[in-house]
Amino acid sequence: MFIQTIKAVPVIAFLFISAAAVASKPEPTPATTAHMQVSVRQMDPSSMKFRVAVFNPFNKPATISICRGEDVLYVEGGVRGEYQNLFNLEQLEDGNYQIKITSGKETISKDINIHTETTTDREARVN
Repeated sequence: MFIQTIKAVPVIAFLFISAAAVASKPEPTPATTAHMQVSVRQMDPSSMKFRVAVFNPFNKPATISICRGEDVLYVEGGVRGEYQNLFNLEQLEDGNYQIKITSGKETISKDINIHTETTTDREARVN
């Protein structure tokens, strides 16, 4: 009987060590969970075309909107997975605009400032 008790001690020790290893396993932190990824790029500095790319890993659909202040100029909903679109902002007036992508509680905003510069060349000649 004494021999059986000695053999059981390593098994009990193994169970305690295994339970401690499982209990000390770190819980996922918010930094390790998946997040929505957004890219807004101007295709060419001389054009007003912007490529918006979204990777939405959530089950909830995302909504993309273009706003100027409180005015919503464009809305597209139901975006899931990967999304890409080319937006031509040529017709917009000068001002500050935001491209907002919202999915669940997460919102990512990208600012676009449209500013037109004109130059005047004056020349005078005497003949």
